[in-house]
Amino acid sequence: MKWEVLPAKKNPKKFTFFLIFVIFISLLFGISFGPFFGILALLVLLGSNANFFTKTKYEITDRNILVRRPFYEIKKDWEWVKRIELDKNGIFLSPFEKKTWLDPFRGVFLMCDNPGEVYNELKRMGKIKEKLPESS
Repeated sequence: MKWEVLPAKKNPKKFTFFLIFVIFISLLFGISFGPFFGILALLVLLGSNANFFTKTKYEITDRNILVRRPFYEIKKDWEWVKRIELDKNGIFLSPFEKKTWLDPFRGVFLMCDNPGEVYNELKRMGKIKEKLPESS
């Protein structure tokens, strides 16, 4: 299964606000501290938010998960995934069986417009194991 996501295209109002904010902060730094710091502020703000305005490509196969971004890619084997969580904006893959404070740093979030469809495809592929209720 393959798909790509471009959050800026999905939400043009946020993108417009983001551009105005970046230009305003960069100009403020440029006027206050000089052109070097204005350009530095522009580069830092654009770089730290690159996932918002650049295309991300996702690919799920029987062997692994591949996330391609403009300057790097993440490839994880299914053995690495211990927990899968459905979210309104996508699917979170974690290397931990239980929630932990390390999740945001170690996990991989698969952004998608139709997380239910991707979740069902993962079920069909056998990647999601339904937990049976414990009997008393």
